[in-house]
Amino acid sequence: MKIKRRFNVVRLNKMDFINKYNIMIILTVLFVCGIIIGVSIIKNDNAAMQSSIAQIFTKFYTSRSSQSMLSTFAHSMLINMIFLGGSFTFGMCCIGVPAVCALPFIRGISLGVITGYMYHTYALDGVGHFMLTMLPGAVFSVSLLLISCNESYKTAMDLLRMVTKGTVVQNGIIKRYLTVYLFLIGFTALASLLDMVLVKVFSGLFALG
Repeated sequence: MKIKRRFNVVRLNKMDFINKYNIMIILTVLFVCGIIIGVSIIKNDNAAMQSSIAQIFTKFYTSRSSQSMLSTFAHSMLINMIFLGGSFTFGMCCIGVPAVCALPFIRGISLGVITGYMYHTYALDGVGHFMLTMLPGAVFSVSLLLISCNESYKTAMDLLRMVTKGTVVQNGIIKRYLTVYLFLIGFTALASLLDMVLVKVFSGLFALG
């Protein structure tokens, strides 16, 4: 009886967790699916696609390894803010939920392509470069993206319900939304700062050009 009772408690706890974080789980799954698709793109034997990806990566790596720390920070901040800005904009739209869900998926594809290409082309050197210069910042920025998309999803759904019922949009919802994004912008700056430091410290250890 005790074992059965404990099993029921564990099952309820799992269900409570899923119900509480169901949106975040969906967004994370979409991100992971994007990574898988991105890696599979690299495994594709399409010569034209491989050549295009190689040119883009070579140009990116060359410019990044030679640019100043401020330029690295600005470039990283720009990329992160594009996704964060998209999430913010779609969250303010009552029909923005599909677009909000697409953002982690797209981010996953881009990260999967980079990861797959570096391993496929440079083997252990590519993995080392990715682990030291890109992964920590990517984990930070992707976590922020998932949090922002989670917030945008909820806000868009709230707006949709209000529009459907014909009720006035509550100022408290918008105020909370703006406050959350102000914090997210600040943490995004920290993620870009981390990216800048890692590139400066570790990029010279690898010759991938």
